[in-house]
Amino acid sequence: MLLSRAAVERVGLPIKEYFIWNDDAEYTERISRSGFIGGYVPASVVLHKTPTNHFSDIYQDDVKGIWKYRYGIRNELHTYRLRKGKFWGRFLKRVFVIPVRILKRRKDHKWAFVKVNWDAAFSAINFKPTIDKVK
Repeated sequence: MLLSRAAVERVGLPIKEYFIWNDDAEYTERISRSGFIGGYVPASVVLHKTPTNHFSDIYQDDVKGIWKYRYGIRNELHTYRLRKGKFWGRFLKRVFVIPVRILKRRKDHKWAFVKVNWDAAFSAINFKPTIDKVK
């Protein structure tokens, strides 16, 4: 991602507590909403330095990566809370719909993933990170 200094000065830095998932989406949305124009390059490629390079999937991912969901779900819901008006629908889906899907689709560690999903969803309600400004 390439950013202008003016954009960073206006909107601040990425939310440091997002450190694992959704940081890029929240940050680019914040920059765009503040009036800066962004560009998308469909031919660009992102290579994650992980054993496998795939989309995350709460229904199939290995239990070793479960800790990422605690932060990813929280960050996703917090981003919706910032949008005003979309949080509660997403929250209710996380609390009632996603657990049923986890129980139906996962082959193992079903309750561990349901629990992390619920914990993350409820933690998003009071999650209020600060946005650091450039000094």
